[in-house]
Amino acid sequence: MPRYLLLVTAALVALSGPAGSAHHPFGSYDLDREIAVAGEVVRATYAEPHSFLHVREVSTDGKDVIWIAELRGVGTLRARGFTPQTLKAGERVTLRGHPGRVAVEHRLWLMAIVRARDGWKWSAP
Repeated sequence: MPRYLLLVTAALVALSGPAGSAHHPFGSYDLDREIAVAGEVVRATYAEPHSFLHVREVSTDGKDVIWIAELRGVGTLRARGFTPQTLKAGERVTLRGHPGRVAVEHRLWLMAIVRARDGWKWSAP
């Protein structure tokens, strides 16, 4: 019986390892690069474990590009003064962060925000 328990425990540990860390998005982003995106907030989604900010940027060829910036969850954001009332649709912002590895997806792991109307700033812990 002890050998059976050891095998079951080993199997559970092996199976739970990747699942426990699977929600961390860092592999999707190029952590060696940092870019800036300036545009207008389209939508903000506050959720756990990650929140998202959709920002419309006008590209150099005049086309609208929607960037999807991923950031921390609600609890972490709130502790750093970032609440669902902080940014509203239509506000101009500049984002700084690590771009997604697939350029055409226009994704960003958000490191900092500056709100244009009053200079409010937020940076990731």
